[in-house]
Amino acid sequence: MKKKEAASVLLSRLSKQYKLKLSVLYTYNLSKEPKSKAVRFVYTLKGRGTEQGIVEKLNGKFLAPGCFIIPVKSDKEMQDVFKLWRIKFSRRLMLTD
Repeated sequence: MKKKEAASVLLSRLSKQYKLKLSVLYTYNLSKEPKSKAVRFVYTLKGRGTEQGIVEKLNGKFLAPGCFIIPVKSDKEMQDVFKLWRIKFSRRLMLTD
């Protein structure tokens, strides 16, 4: 078993044992992106006006600029959004209450 797979299995077991939620922490940096692309991408994530953004639709929460957390069940969908926009990101599995 690979190191990442082992960590994922361990987190999954801990989440069940201690009744914690398995979540994914995403971080990204838009400073090297063209300003117009960065603004449109942020609108996609956060929404605009009364329109809901994808992070909220996936029951996620922004923690700071360039940083949010979503439930692990929505991880694939969020990865697809970043890949579609060609935005570099990092993600980490974590346990939350």
